[in-house]
Amino acid sequence: VRVQAIQAAGALHLQAAIPTLAEHLADPSWWIRFRAAEVLVKLGAPGVAVLKASQHTPGAAGIIARQMLDETGAGA
Repeated sequence: VRVQAIQAAGALHLQAAIPTLAEHLADPSWWIRFRAAEVLVKLGAPGVAVLKASQHTPGAAGIIARQMLDETGAGA
């Protein structure tokens, strides 16, 4: 259900969801972290800015942020 909500936020381009998506970067579930990072990229510059700031965070949030930025080229 949470993955579907995250994907819906991306499909609807809900900029207001960015703070919640940022919180999900540290979720215990890899799938939630991955989908949140994926949608942040989809939301454009404001979402990418969150990932860039999060890439320096220790732990799961930093790892998924770095991976998504590298994978998509959004960090360049």
